[in-house]
Amino acid sequence: MLDQRLALQYVKDNIANFGGDPNKVTLAGQSAGAQSIGLHLLANDSEPLFQQTYMISNPFGLPYKLPEDALKLAEYFAEALGCPHLDLSCFREKEADEVLAASESAALNIINPLELFQFFEQWNPTVGEGEYPEEPVMAYEEGNFQRKPTIAGTVTEEGRAYVYSVFTNEVPWWMYRVIIRLLVPKHSQYVIDYYPPERLAPDQREMLNLLVTDYLFLCATSHVSQMMVKYDVDVYNYANDASMSFSQFWEQYDICKGYPCHGGDLVYIFRTAPLVNETFTPGEQDMVEDMTSYIGNFVRTGNPNTAFNTEIRKMQKKNLPYWPKVGDKPTNTYTMYFSACSNSVVSNYRKEYCDAFDEYGYYKIPFLNSYPESDKCQC
Repeated sequence: MLDQRLALQYVKDNIANFGGDPNKVTLAGQSAGAQSIGLHLLANDSEPLFQQTYMISNPFGLPYKLPEDALKLAEYFAEALGCPHLDLSCFREKEADEVLAASESAALNIINPLELFQFFEQWNPTVGEGEYPEEPVMAYEEGNFQRKPTIAGTVTEEGRAYVYSVFTNEVPWWMYRVIIRLLVPKHSQYVIDYYPPERLAPDQREMLNLLVTDYLFLCATSHVSQMMVKYDVDVYNYANDASMSFSQFWEQYDICKGYPCHGGDLVYIFRTAPLVNETFTPGEQDMVEDMTSYIGNFVRTGNPNTAFNTEIRKMQKKNLPYWPKVGDKPTNTYTMYFSACSNSVVSNYRKEYCDAFDEYGYYKIPFLNSYPESDKCQC
């Protein structure tokens, strides 16, 4: 985070020399990059260095580590590296491959059995002291963030690569129930009611994919967006349901071929198909034109619907569908739904599931708070 802030300060100090405007900087990032942006929005020292943000697939639902848990992970790392605990001079004597192998080995340990979702991302910032005294979602709920226009969205199968990487074999229905009980020990049945295993299906990893996508990515992002709207911030949400028509980008993740996996939308955002001598289908190309027009508009104006000038508007292939701001939760929430078939605005996307997660909270294990039996019956 400090390195990123130094880079942002460099941009602010020097971008005018390259024709840029130091007072019109947009932070954009995907996955861990989006997490970083979510944290910069909470950090006072980062506040003057950017004006708006674009968060792609931020796993807001992933709990960060407390300092004591981070130290425990560091101890596993040191042992795997063959160094005394926290001996930086010893760490620096090692080759890069040794450091990488040790970090991967340390990450196989369960650091906090009460926060098993951390297993999906072991190396991340710590909360509980310093710049980040609380989990990010809690900070947004309390209004402790910068008021800056934001685009935030996810793909529709964020959890697929993670679930199939962790569970390399089929997960039968009984094992699925065990996993849920480990992840949410106090209210596992409530989660199972929302995400029931298919008894006749030999493999429940698809249901785990849906649960991870909703809880860690989609619903957590939607919830943070609602908190930002509550404090009069312009926020635009999207869901991307397009799966690449070519598969070179998924050589390490066969399970993602033909699916809108985590990271799969980057090929559209950066229009990178030609780099592997591929072309988009006509439907993909239409979607790409819309997406990149929205992004360009937002970077220039803070509004994805407003082109920078008439020449830019003429260059856009067609009139873009209007992308409304998120809106207030008591009425409707709006999401731009991107696909290779057509792009459209949907209302209250997966609202039933996200409302449940919002009510019972993120972090400290979802659904951990007690709930009235009458509420459960209504569900």
